[in-house]
Amino acid sequence: MKDEIRRIMQLVKDGKLSPEDAAELIEAFQEAPEEGPAEDLGQKEAPGATPGPEGAAAEAPPKAESHQDPFSKLIGSIEKATKEVAGSIDWKEISNQVRLGVGKGVDAIKEAANDASKGKGPFGSMFTPQVTRTVELPLQVPEGKTFIVEAYHGDIRIEGGHEIGSVHIEAGFRSYNNQEANEMADRFTPSLEESDDSVTLKQLDQNGVVADIVVKLAKGIPVTVRTASGDTFVTDTFASVKVTAASGDVRIEQAAGTVEVVLSSGEVRLRHSVVKSSQVEIKSGDIVYDHVQGPANIRTASGDVTLYGFRGRTLSVEAASGDVTADFLEPVTGSVNIRTVSGDVTFHVPDGSDARVNLSTLRGHVDCKLPLADSNIEPMKCSGTLGEGTGVLDVSAVNGDLFVALAGAELKPEEPAAAGDPTE
Repeated sequence: MKDEIRRIMQLVKDGKLSPEDAAELIEAFQEAPEEGPAEDLGQKEAPGATPGPEGAAAEAPPKAESHQDPFSKLIGSIEKATKEVAGSIDWKEISNQVRLGVGKGVDAIKEAANDASKGKGPFGSMFTPQVTRTVELPLQVPEGKTFIVEAYHGDIRIEGGHEIGSVHIEAGFRSYNNQEANEMADRFTPSLEESDDSVTLKQLDQNGVVADIVVKLAKGIPVTVRTASGDTFVTDTFASVKVTAASGDVRIEQAAGTVEVVLSSGEVRLRHSVVKSSQVEIKSGDIVYDHVQGPANIRTASGDVTLYGFRGRTLSVEAASGDVTADFLEPVTGSVNIRTVSGDVTFHVPDGSDARVNLSTLRGHVDCKLPLADSNIEPMKCSGTLGEGTGVLDVSAVNGDLFVALAGAELKPEEPAAAGDPTE
């Protein structure tokens, strides 16, 4: 087993295994049932074979590969895989197979590598032929109309503040052979369509196509993006932005008007924007507001919510699973509601806030450092008044700790101060 561990460590050095995958695999080896070497049919005596002279030792056939120790055989299967194939394999699943029997782990590696080489599986496309095409389109969006992107797979970048508009598309086409990939490229014809209230960039939904889009347009044009997968970056539009995506990160900077994001999986980051309202809904991923001014409505099923330098009279945060951190730059005088099912809440409130305060958790601890009037402080709840109590500050958790203090107050003792500016 020592030799196998040494070989696994070498695979980590070669970049075929991550340290985490290596540790998982070693643990699986230790838990795997004992297996003898595979039986070699070549060593069986063939029917009707003539035995050798009496007393003479039969000549042993050459040692077959199937006699290899099963652990060594599995490591050998990994060593034979290319770095790209190894990177596409789900090592957690391989480790689970090893726990059932090392031979099953060998079979699983072979199957994963075979799928990848045929262009199957989550990373298989990297081994299939690719053809690229570049498409350039002139863009002019009349004042008062919205620019819409309807895409499928690929990154999207939209930049405002340009005098001359344009669309630049870099598309890649993958198939089982170059001829089919070229035919796919020939069928790729994105277009711009204008209606009474919008200009829309459209493209056909084709399997095996990834199209990265860069759009340059004038300042003040509202933008709507609808895409399946890929990152979306909208900057310097100083107008409304709406993004609907299945997966990928969404980053919006220097927006105005209304910001709406609906995302299944990925991170959402809204930065340096003054908006009339913002609404972000995400199933899985973190949400970051970085120096945003305006009412906000945030909902997440799984992920952390962080607000740096937030300004807004109204804030609503609903998190099923994840921590919430809020740092306000302006006193709380409106309505602030933060609810989390499972997660901690840290909230820094500026001095001069005017609100009724209610903090509570069902399973956890409430640490309130606010100078409350008419306070009622208990281990799992706290209430009182800041100023005249005009606004509302309501923070609650089902399972989690709450820490609320004046802005500038020291962090909780168990939390070291972060080094550097949290913004990028």
